[in-house]
Amino acid sequence: MYFNQRPKWAYRSLAFAALVATPASASDLETFTVPIWTGVYAGLHGGMNWLDVDSNAGESMSFESGFVGGHLGINYQVGGLVFGGEADLTYETAEASETVDGAAYGYPGSSAKATASNTASGSFRARLGVPITSTAMIYATGGYAWTTLDYRLTGVAGGTPFDVGSGSTFGGFVYGIGAEALVTPNIVLRIEALRYDYAEQAFSLPDGQQTNLMFDPSSDVIRAGVSWRFN
Repeated sequence: MYFNQRPKWAYRSLAFAALVATPASASDLETFTVPIWTGVYAGLHGGMNWLDVDSNAGESMSFESGFVGGHLGINYQVGGLVFGGEADLTYETAEASETVDGAAYGYPGSSAKATASNTASGSFRARLGVPITSTAMIYATGGYAWTTLDYRLTGVAGGTPFDVGSGSTFGGFVYGIGAEALVTPNIVLRIEALRYDYAEQAFSLPDGQQTNLMFDPSSDVIRAGVSWRFN
């Protein structure tokens, strides 16, 4: 069974852009060159992940889940630009399953249940920000990302039950946009819209079954967070 409840990426991006496009006042413009964003920060984030997993066995599973995580980064402001780097780690419990033809996995004459689950992900990203008021900025971000994917196949072939599974880590790219606002000199609130595209990768099940199975995951993420500035 295939199901997809994920909102369209374009619609979410447009809504996000409209949210952060707040006009700046004349007094705000005078403060853009003050390096208030320079410094080290750490924080927590949470949100929703819409994940797609496609395979060369004819599957296309889509599922969504909430998640929580942490991030650590550094900013350096030069005039009206803010350069930065950030690392993050996220924990989630996303899972989806569907009925598949067991023959595509080396179990002819059987109907099987395929289950994919995602438990952790992370990234190392560069950031480029532009202040839009004296205490808020918008930014673009991009870099390397990774995610874990576990896969399990269960069913009965020739009267004999089978239950095989494997796990792997996928690497790829992440890119997106965000906005941050200072609520105190040390506390920053944020919201981000991110796209993750992972490289296609071979995925082998135990006992030599379907050694040429290929998976191609991707996901869209909306998340909010709070950071503490140490400067």
